[in-house]
Amino acid sequence: MTGYYTIQEPCTELRPYIRGFHLADHQEQDIIINCPPTGYPLLGYIWRGISQVRVNNQPLNDISSRNVHFAGQLKRTHATVHWNGGMGHAVAEFTATGLHELFGINGIDLINKTQPVHELAENFANTLEDQLAAAVKPIGFVEIFQKCLLQQIQYKRSIPAYISKAVKNIESVNGVIKLNNLLEELDIEPRHFNRKFRQIVGLSPKYFCRIVQFNHVASIVLSDAQLPLAELAAEAGFFDQSHFTKACNEFVLSSPRVFLQSDYSRISTFLRQMSHESS
Repeated sequence: MTGYYTIQEPCTELRPYIRGFHLADHQEQDIIINCPPTGYPLLGYIWRGISQVRVNNQPLNDISSRNVHFAGQLKRTHATVHWNGGMGHAVAEFTATGLHELFGINGIDLINKTQPVHELAENFANTLEDQLAAAVKPIGFVEIFQKCLLQQIQYKRSIPAYISKAVKNIESVNGVIKLNNLLEELDIEPRHFNRKFRQIVGLSPKYFCRIVQFNHVASIVLSDAQLPLAELAAEAGFFDQSHFTKACNEFVLSSPRVFLQSDYSRISTFLRQMSHESS
């Protein structure tokens, strides 16, 4: 199967803030992409096709062509993106804290939302849109994203070191971590930590861990590892197969067997492309 997006790694300076750049360029094709929670917000630009985003079957504002927008994290819901008349989409995928660090935008304020960039970062939007409009080929869009985001670093905001360390520790063990042990290591009061983590990242630490863990499941599947369900669940750190089944039902709205037999390019577009790059 072929994914809809190609991926490009960010330059060294952007890696603390950007996980990757993604580019989709398809003509004369209507496409529907189902998007489960992935744990990370996005900056997107559409140059072809008219897109409607539905979250939990409720339409958001239509995202029209030549529009740059922020898309927040999904929480306990799913999004479906409908592309009509082709698909031209450039995306920068932030790290868990990158949106806040580069733009001062709290993750919690964009949960289950999309919003035009000019409403939240007008000067950045003006510069980005002017340069995108002058680009000759779609491949240039990623270069422009990277250039403008590099310039944005001069305005970066600091975040508490314990938030950065928490995210790093959670991701390093693919979400399989006991939060009590993490709090002891960070030496931080739980209520304060949970409030600050939710403010910056947008999700509670527990929910973020679960998303990261399920992303790891998908990466194992997409690496073509032929594992029985019980072994797959154990490999991904689930307590037992029933916990894995519950996670599948929550994050991809299907049983594990249906998940394993489905078109993974439609389950998690970015995750699928990234897993092929790293495998």
